[in-house]
Amino acid sequence: MMALALVPQQYVPSLFATLRQGLSNSEHGELAEVFKYFNDYWMHQIPMWNVFDIPERINNFSEGSI
Repeated sequence: MMALALVPQQYVPSLFATLRQGLSNSEHGELAEVFKYFNDYWMHQIPMWNVFDIPERINNFSEGSI
């Protein structure tokens, strides 16, 4: 799920669904609450956490490093 922040926003919902579908039965049971939380909270705020179009993905520029 963490890698979803690095793909274009328009692909995030379909990739999230693919992640869920790719789980085995035991994995699905163990991760159901995590997927529910991510879906209910973060999937409604994709522009807030998606960094695909952000040119600086590290904070070195803010620390004055050359």
